[in-house]
Amino acid sequence: MRGIQRGRVGFLVVLAVAGPAWRSAAAQAQTCAYVRCFLTLQDHPPRVVQGAAATPVARFGLFAPRIDLLTASSDSARLHYQAFRANYNRAGVLKLIDFGAWITALAVFAGSPRANHGAAIGIIAGSVPVGIAALVYTARAETRLERAIAAYNRTLPDTP
Repeated sequence: MRGIQRGRVGFLVVLAVAGPAWRSAAAQAQTCAYVRCFLTLQDHPPRVVQGAAATPVARFGLFAPRIDLLTASSDSARLHYQAFRANYNRAGVLKLIDFGAWITALAVFAGSPRANHGAAIGIIAGSVPVGIAALVYTARAETRLERAIAAYNRTLPDTP
């Protein structure tokens, strides 16, 4: 019983000491100077970087990356970021479907080139609208991410 009470007291002491440190770290993140904390998009490799030092924050792949700075920012930045994620993930699914259609068309054509020529071309023709839709959703996602970054950057102070 005494061991349990000592454990509780130790835990409370750790919380009392570490609690203010956690709050001060959160306060520092909110008062971060623009030059250190602004976000930008880089093209090669595609990623989001922070500050003048270009510290990588998120890398892009088939599906949308999680960018905690934008989820914890203003309502405008958060809403644009959520729309970015929805559009980017939708584009990722459509890209997978398009890729699968091309692989299927190749497999159908490889099975018997003369007999399955029309079927392979039909599959490819059916995948064209899916590929176009993926491009449209990717463009929408990029626009929404740019708007989210702009809204985030507007909340940063010029000086610390």
